[in-house]
Amino acid sequence: MAHEISALGTFGILREALGVYVKHFWLILAVTMIVYLPINLAAYALMFPTEKHGRQHPATAATRDEKPDLMKMMQRWSPMLALAGIACIVYPLMTGAVVWTLALKRLDRPATLSMSYGRAWKMLWKLLVTQALASIYVFLGFLLLIIPGIYLALKYSFATQSQVVIIEGKRFGQALTRSGELMKNNYWTAIALGILLFAITYLPMTLAEFLPFQASLVFGTIWGGLLLGYGIAVGVTFYFSARHRLENFDLARLAAEVDTSAVG
Repeated sequence: MAHEISALGTFGILREALGVYVKHFWLILAVTMIVYLPINLAAYALMFPTEKHGRQHPATAATRDEKPDLMKMMQRWSPMLALAGIACIVYPLMTGAVVWTLALKRLDRPATLSMSYGRAWKMLWKLLVTQALASIYVFLGFLLLIIPGIYLALKYSFATQSQVVIIEGKRFGQALTRSGELMKNNYWTAIALGILLFAITYLPMTLAEFLPFQASLVFGTIWGGLLLGYGIAVGVTFYFSARHRLENFDLARLAAEVDTSAVG
């Protein structure tokens, strides 16, 4: 049975998101791992390459006799920069797929990897341009003594986290405006959620620094992967709560928007 949408406080959002995450754990994990695992494995391969006989690869360590020049620096960093560029594309794709999965499951509808990624792929260019616009505004805000940047990052979070793009079909400036409408009277909740999610994610990773390096690295990768889907679930639950508070958003309206998106 579909769970009704309601306005929730900070801990209500965290609790409800946890219930959703646990209920659909394997599906959400599959959607996130399609992107998370390849990107992280590629990053580790680039960060810690080795040649035969265990010698360190020049990409991570130059000999003492070598003086780094521009060409060698470009060769050393270009793979990482390329991977970062790929991540900037595939992570929004993955986030959009999880958002769509959670929207379908909120309605107790079937959701598959192809359905979730199909919707995200269809909206990908809108996601990327919307996030680029938001990033520009946030960057300019940070240039103005940081506080405006934080404010804009919060204001546009329902756009950069893809909810208003994937579920409502908004795009570009329209998506940013819509996110600002939904964030009204919700800034303190957003700040509290951000602090708590940061603590949940990074406090265990910080404690894991006392472990041997390899064990700490493995733990951080696994823990980060597990928390990735939960963080997106928190964002979607927060989005539903904000819409209910603003416009009495309910399952009937969600179903109508999902049906419109499916044929649009």
